[in-house]
This record gives sequence, C-alpha cells and structure tokens, in this order.
Amino acid sequence: MPDFATVQVAVPFAWLAKVEKLAQERDRSNQEILQAAIAQYLGVPLPNQDSRLGQLEAQVHALKTQLSQLNRTINHFQNQPQPASTPPLETPTQPVPSGNWIDDDDDDVDEPDEVLLDFLPPEER
Repeated sequence: MPDFATVQVAVPFAWLAKVEKLAQERDRSNQEILQAAIAQYLGVPLPNQDSRLGQLEAQVHALKTQLSQLNRTINHFQNQPQPASTPPLETPTQPVPSGNWIDDDDDDVDEPDEVLLDFLPPEER
C-alpha cells in the first residue's frame, strides 16, 4: 500500500460543489473523487480502478445473460402454435320487441301541458 500525504488546497466553492455532486452520484467520498482527478491528470492509474472495472464487467455480463434469457423466452412464445380461434362468448340479451316502440301508457309519462292542466281549477281547464 503506498504511503499517503495529506494535501491542503484552497478551491473555489463552485468546484467543491461539483466534487460533492460527483461523489454523491458515484457513491464515493470527496477524497476518492479528488484522488481520481489528480491521478487522471498525472496519468497514473488508481489501484481501485481495476476493481471498479471488474465490477462493471461483471454487471455487463449479468445483463447480457438476462437479455439472452429474455430473447429465448420471447422466441419460445413466438414459435408456439397459436390456439384455434374460439367463438366469442355469447352474452345474454333480452329479446327486442317487434312493432311500435312508442309507449302508449300515459300513466308513467306526464306531459307538461297535462301537469299544468291538473293544477288549474275545473272551470279554467
């Protein structure tokens, strides 16, 4: 393990905000982000870069495996014979009465003029 030195440096607050944002997005500490930035500037690989790369490669491999399985499942279902078409379910319907649709029963329906006439005294009807 290499020896470490503590370095204190003043940076603009805007830079610090960017470092903190990167650290949060990448689930790293501010120190790790600053070390990576300096290492990149110096062209020095970080010791944990290989492990991160290995993790990413493992995730890519797992995703490829899942994608392959999904493709096999889709192909399996696409290649199955389609079931014979079945007739639609019959829904019970009430028979439609033939003939005149007009209801001649005046007991249910009150016409506006009938209602008004009912309230008038008999001599004014």
